[in-house]
Amino acid sequence: MTLDGLKLDYDRHSNLPKYQRLAKCLEEWIREKKLPAGTKFPGDRQLAEYLSTTPVTVSKSLNELTRKGILERKVGSGTYIADTSDAGPRYRRVGIICHEIIRADPVYVDPVLSAFYGYWKEKGYQVVSLLGQPENYEKLIREYELAGAMALLPTEAFAPDIRRLCEAGMPLVTIGGYAIPELPEISLGTNHVRTGELLVKYLHSLGHRRIGFIADDSGRSSIALRARGYANGMWEAGLPVKPEWKTFFSNHEDLRTYFSGHRQSPDRPSAYIIGSVNYAISIYNILQELQLTIGEDVSLISFDDVDYLLQLNPPLTVFRQRITEFTTVAACQLERMIRRQPPAPVDPELQEPVLLKRKSCCKIN
Repeated sequence: MTLDGLKLDYDRHSNLPKYQRLAKCLEEWIREKKLPAGTKFPGDRQLAEYLSTTPVTVSKSLNELTRKGILERKVGSGTYIADTSDAGPRYRRVGIICHEIIRADPVYVDPVLSAFYGYWKEKGYQVVSLLGQPENYEKLIREYELAGAMALLPTEAFAPDIRRLCEAGMPLVTIGGYAIPELPEISLGTNHVRTGELLVKYLHSLGHRRIGFIADDSGRSSIALRARGYANGMWEAGLPVKPEWKTFFSNHEDLRTYFSGHRQSPDRPSAYIIGSVNYAISIYNILQELQLTIGEDVSLISFDDVDYLLQLNPPLTVFRQRITEFTTVAACQLERMIRRQPPAPVDPELQEPVLLKRKSCCKIN
């Protein structure tokens, strides 16, 4: 076959490795030429000489296209255009990659995993859970022969690497953690900053001007984003944020000390935003011990929802995340990319939480 029209016409200022930029050029050229399945592709050395690059770079590029199912490498025979008529993946296995050990969590992680595993089980895929950072995603996908992957709970620091991998054409979606604004079709989950702002806005609409923020000091990225949203919301509402109104606690005793000190203060918050419902029961117990009536003396509101919150007295008002909905959409987008189709537009409503009004919040004058 001739190499007419093939040239290294890539963005030399891109952050992508050279072999990935070359792989994109080769992929576009193959599609433009409409080469039929079974066509023998030039050898590594021939391509390297024609393109004035190294055989190593060419080999890595062809391996990348082989991984994507565009080429097929046959030992002792050469490289050929693969049969993509069924647009199906080479491997029927997808991965869930997280930067930390995935732990059981009925509020968020469990519903995400249930929806994701359920989707791929129906498609006949195996799902494997892996530990890794963005710089290892590509290696993990190759080693475990994954058709694609979902990054669970990425942090804001991961965004540049994830953008780079998506630019390289890797079938990758993210769920939860930091939602990358520039990638709304593949970075799914609740906008925690926006939700923090909405919680303040709701409490302010009830007449509250002294609003506190309580969260554990686990260092989770979602807590940091929620605290940022709280600060933004207070600023937008023209409300002061006193340092003593925001606390990050380590244990039950820290909470007790915090509320005990506020009980005697005439300037204490009339409402509190709870950063994580995992500590809702502890907060309820402490406030009741201090003889503060929730929904009357003090209002409480939180992120997330779980069944037992309805059994509290009074039931806790929350902003529920659309976890099952956006996880299913993320899985669908990943399947499209695995089949070499572009991700579909995503309804921005998926990023917006749903307010569930209960009796833990009251209006004040």
